[in-house]
Amino acid sequence: AVCPAGLYGRECENRCNCAKDGENCFVSTGGCPSGCAAGYHWEGCRKRCDERYFGIDCSQQCSTNCTNQHCRPTDGTCFSCIVGKQGPMCDADCTATLWGDNCTMSCSADCKDQLCNAVNGTCFSCVAGKSGENCSEEDPPVAAIVGPVIAFAVLVALIVIGVIFWRRRRHKKDGSGQAAPHGFTKNAEIDINFVSTAMKNTNDIQAEKDGRVNHVGSVYYNHVSGCSETAIRFDDLDHFLSTHGREFFQKQFNSILANSSASTKAAMSPENVNKNRYKNISAYDHSRVHLQTDVLKSYGDYINASYIDGYQQKKQFIASQGATKINLEDFVRMLWEQEVEVVVMLTILVEGGKLKCEQYWPNDGEITIGEVTVKLTTTQVFADYTIRRLCLYKKAPPVHVLTHFHFTTWPDKDIPTTAWGLVDLEQRVAAISTSKPIVVHCSAGVGRTGTFIALHNTLEQIKDTGYMDVFTTVQKLRQDRINMVQTFQQYEFLHKAVQIAMVCKGTTVTTRDIRDRIHALELAESGQSILEMEFKDEQHENEEVRENNTYCNSRLLTNRMKNRLDNVLPKEYFRPNLRCETQQLGNYINAVLIPSCEKHDHQILTQLPLPTTVIDFWRLVTQYKVSLIVAFERNLNTVDQTIADYLPETEGETKTCSFFNIKTTGLDSRDTWDVHRITI
Repeated sequence: AVCPAGLYGRECENRCNCAKDGENCFVSTGGCPSGCAAGYHWEGCRKRCDERYFGIDCSQQCSTNCTNQHCRPTDGTCFSCIVGKQGPMCDADCTATLWGDNCTMSCSADCKDQLCNAVNGTCFSCVAGKSGENCSEEDPPVAAIVGPVIAFAVLVALIVIGVIFWRRRRHKKDGSGQAAPHGFTKNAEIDINFVSTAMKNTNDIQAEKDGRVNHVGSVYYNHVSGCSETAIRFDDLDHFLSTHGREFFQKQFNSILANSSASTKAAMSPENVNKNRYKNISAYDHSRVHLQTDVLKSYGDYINASYIDGYQQKKQFIASQGATKINLEDFVRMLWEQEVEVVVMLTILVEGGKLKCEQYWPNDGEITIGEVTVKLTTTQVFADYTIRRLCLYKKAPPVHVLTHFHFTTWPDKDIPTTAWGLVDLEQRVAAISTSKPIVVHCSAGVGRTGTFIALHNTLEQIKDTGYMDVFTTVQKLRQDRINMVQTFQQYEFLHKAVQIAMVCKGTTVTTRDIRDRIHALELAESGQSILEMEFKDEQHENEEVRENNTYCNSRLLTNRMKNRLDNVLPKEYFRPNLRCETQQLGNYINAVLIPSCEKHDHQILTQLPLPTTVIDFWRLVTQYKVSLIVAFERNLNTVDQTIADYLPETEGETKTCSFFNIKTTGLDSRDTWDVHRITI
C-alpha cells in the first residue's frame, strides 16, 4: 500500500515515530532516516521505552524520585513523586512547612517553627508543653517522671557492673587472656551470627553502590536480575558461538526436560488415535485446540494441534501437524473456527517419496473441503518460500482472508543449508499484525515448527531485554507440546539464526524508501558510516569454522592450477559439477551456484577463464544452458597473462576450443561495455 505521510504498514495502520516532525518513515518497516523520536526505540521505532527509561533511544533513566521510578518516555517528567519531593522531575524538596505526597500536607502547628520531616511529617522538635512524634501529647509534670528515671538509671548501672564482672571471670577461665582476631570475642556461641559493617571489604561496598548485591545472611551474590543461568547477553553471542561447539549444544539440548506429567487422554482415545500422523506425537489435553462440535456430536473436537504462548502473548501460536487424509476437513475447520489470518507451513508436500502433508489449497481457482471453500487469489514465488493469499468462506458470509507462508527448503528432522531464508520468512511473518493465533505446521508439528516459534520468541526476548535464553524458551514450548525442537542440530541452528536475524533486521525496504535508506546508511557514527558498519557485520556473520572437506576438491593437486587465487575457492555444497565428456576432463571448475530472489541455483558466479580453463568455462555454459553472461573484464590498456582470450572479438569471427566452436554473430559497442551475441 502507498500510505499517506506519517503512516506505514500493510494497511497503513501504524503511525511513524520519527525524530523530525513531519518526516516520512519507511513504508515497509517504520524506520526513520533521522532516527526514532524521543520515547521510542528498536526496529521501526515501534517499541516505547521501558517504564524506567526515556529520551532519544531510551538512553536516559527516570529519576529515582519518581514513584516506582516511572516517568513519561518522551521527556522524563514523573507521573508522581515519592513522598517528600515535588516538581515535574521530582527534583525539589518540599518547602519547610509541607510534607507527604506531592508536598500537599502541612506540618503540625505543634512542631517548633512548624518544621517537620518531609517524608513522614514527624516534628524535629516540639513547642513548649508538647511531646511525641507529632507533638500531639501534653508534657506530664516534671515531678511525675524524676523518680522513675532515677530508679531506672540505678538498675542499669547495677546490670552493667554485673556483666563486666562476669566477662572477666570468663576470660580467666579461658586461660590465654588474648583477644580474638577481628574484634570478635573467642566465644563463638555469642558472635557467630554477628556481621559487622566495619568488616565489609571495599569490593562489597562498591558492589552495593552499583546495586549488584543480594544479601542472604552474610553471603553476597553478583547476578543479572531476572536472567537464568542459561541466558546470554546478545552482545556476547558472537563470542559464545565461537567458544561453544557441537558437543556443548548436544549436551544442553539433551538436558531439556519433557513435560512428563502432561496427559494425552483425548489423543489416545480409540476414536482419535488414528488422527495422529505419528503414534508418539500427539496433543496434550491441557493445551490442545478444541474443534467446535454440533449438538449430536457427529464429528469430534480433537485435532493434533496445540496452543503455544508467544514471548509476551498467550496462545499466540497454534503448533499443528500437517493435514492428513483423515483430518483434512478438521484442519480447514480449525483455520475457519480460529479465524486464522497467518499460516506458516515448513514442509513440502512430498519428501523422499513420502507424503508429508495433504494439500489444503488449490493450485488455481478454488476447492471445497468439507463445509469450507478455499480460494487462491495471489501467489508470489521466492527462492526459499512461496506466499499465497487465500480466502475461506462458506455458503453465507463472512469471508476469512489469510496469508499462507510456505517455506520449501527445510528437510525433515534437519536444518536449512543457511539461516538467511528462514530469517527473511520470520521477518515477513512478524511484520503482519494479527490478534488471531498464527498456525505453524510442518509434518509432525514439533521439530521445524518448534524451531520457528522458538526463533520468533527469542528475537522478541532480545528486543525486550537485550538477552536471549534459547534453553528456557524451548523448555517452555515443551510444556505445551511434545518434542518441540526435535534435534540438537535444530537447537544449535537456532542460535545461528538468531545471530543472523539481529544483524539483518530492518534492512528490507520498499522501492519508495530506497533514496531515504541510502541517505540513512551514509550517516556517520563513531567515524564510520552505517553502511560500513553493516558491511562489517555481514562479513563477520559469514566467517565460520572451515571443516576439512569444505574445499577438498578445490585443493586437489589436479585442480589447484584451475584457481586464479588460493583464497577464493568454491565450497563443495555450492559448486557446480561438470559432466566429464572424456577421461581427461575433470568435474571441477572454480564457480558457485547462487539463488536469485525467486529461484534456487539460478545464477553462477565464476572467475574469468584462465588459459588452462577455457574448455571448462564453455563446458559450464553449455551443460547448465546459460543464456546470459555478464563479464567484468580487464582494462584493455593493461596486460594480464592470466586472463584467457576466450571470446571472438569481431562480428562473424569464430574461435575453436577443443570440441567447441564459438562464433560472434552480433556486436553492439557502447562507451563502457560491449554486447556480444554468440553461438556455440
